[in-house]
Amino acid sequence: MAQEQTLNYTILRFNFSEDIVSQIAYFSKLHQFEDRHSYKTNWDSWFEENHLILEEEIRRLTNNGYNGDVKEKMYKAGRYYFRKKQQVQEEDHAKKALKKNSKYTTMNKAVLQEMDNHIIASMRTDRTYTPAGGYTDFCERYAALLLVETERLKMTEQLNEEDITNKIKKTYKNRYFIVTR
Repeated sequence: MAQEQTLNYTILRFNFSEDIVSQIAYFSKLHQFEDRHSYKTNWDSWFEENHLILEEEIRRLTNNGYNGDVKEKMYKAGRYYFRKKQQVQEEDHAKKALKKNSKYTTMNKAVLQEMDNHIIASMRTDRTYTPAGGYTDFCERYAALLLVETERLKMTEQLNEEDITNKIKKTYKNRYFIVTR
């Protein structure tokens, strides 16, 4: 029977649970148009009223390795993100309506496989591995493979150098999150 190897990886993005997100979003929308002092006063009252469930979320994030102030993270998420989320989503929909539909650009399967192999090997050997550092290392080690892929994308997809660089970078980081899930 083969032994399964587990990968230890560092969590780089700490997300709230869906229940907490919905509660913070509701509070933020309710107090959306208040000045910052009133918002903060109401936040403190709301936090005290809901401290049991919020303290549980704080414990969960802390146990997962989050080192910052979770209460402050919640406050900032509500004040600066959820409060304006509806407005931002409406602006995004307007921009998408103006933008013409573009075809999805696929990467060569060999490149994707090498990305996956590089990520897995890097995570096993380097405890300080990050997607950004891994991407830089990948580009250095696989320059020849990326040159071939760049030429393919120029010819078949008519992309420019900047778009190709952004595509490869985004693909590498997406592969990281796929591998770590």
